[in-house]
Amino acid sequence: MYTLTTQYAILRLEKLKSFANIAGSLAHTYRTRETPNADPDRFHQNTHSVDKDTVLDKIKARLPEKRRKDAVLALEYLITASPEFFVTHNDNQAVIDQYFSESVKWLNERHGSENVVSWHIHDDETSPHLVAYVVPLDQNGKLNAKHFTGGRATLSKMQTDFAKKVGAQVNLQRGLEGSTAKHTDIKDYYAALNNPHPFPPPLLTNEELATKKTKKGLFSDNETLEAKYQRINNTILERFNGISWVNYAYISAELKKRLESAKKRLIDEEQKRIRAETEIKNITSEKEQLAMTVLQTQRKLEKSEESVGQLTKKLTEQYEITEYFRKKKIELETELNKYRNNNQDKNYTP
Repeated sequence: MYTLTTQYAILRLEKLKSFANIAGSLAHTYRTRETPNADPDRFHQNTHSVDKDTVLDKIKARLPEKRRKDAVLALEYLITASPEFFVTHNDNQAVIDQYFSESVKWLNERHGSENVVSWHIHDDETSPHLVAYVVPLDQNGKLNAKHFTGGRATLSKMQTDFAKKVGAQVNLQRGLEGSTAKHTDIKDYYAALNNPHPFPPPLLTNEELATKKTKKGLFSDNETLEAKYQRINNTILERFNGISWVNYAYISAELKKRLESAKKRLIDEEQKRIRAETEIKNITSEKEQLAMTVLQTQRKLEKSEESVGQLTKKLTEQYEITEYFRKKKIELETELNKYRNNNQDKNYTP
């Protein structure tokens, strides 16, 4: 573990004054609309405290019936830290989990758990962060966002309180207190959050991503999945020669996530290929078995035809013999009748 620079606790909030604003924010949070700064292959790593279809209903349920038309309906909090914090604890997820868990506790204490409608942890962007939706009811049950956000002094006090109660537990510092820096809204902060360094990761060409052939003696074969992963990894890392090791450490952590995601996709593709080959083998085996069954059936039919032929021959022979004796019988009966008739004529006396 290493510490590159001072690491800061980061807390931002946005006022949502209409249900349309809330719905738009939720679409981003739940990734139901295109989110260019998020990796689709890592959507499943995000955590949501409640189902997306219930958040808006829960907010409406907490709102008083009587309220100003321009009232702030909800506060959207965004909590994260300096990118180096996530680099430092890249192999110690428990510290990151502690930071976000304590953040939720702080929100519950500040607003009351019944008003913290939902919280969400995004791990599919460059810097992990927590988003929470809060209905700003004061101690008297009034919708009163100004009580929590009104004025520079209130926001400064909020930052100090968060840094002391939450950030300090994981060695995160508060930003410079009393500075002239302007509080950044969430919508403006997202761009800086996901582009903390001026240089984008290098793009790999299709040729570099393609599976290479490896020669073994007189024969060639495709490179193994592990070899391909290592080659792509080395290619990317070589392109960062000359950059500062501070930025390199941060980017290496992000590249590690991307490489793991790419490795997972490669493994999935390899498994699909193996399943396809297995299915082809099964189909081939079934085809061979079917061909064998057809051949055996043909042989049985041939034997049956041969037996039928022999039986037909025997029946024909028996028919011919029967016909011969039938004709002989008719001839004998004819002769007998003639003989009887002749004898009757001789014995006749007029």
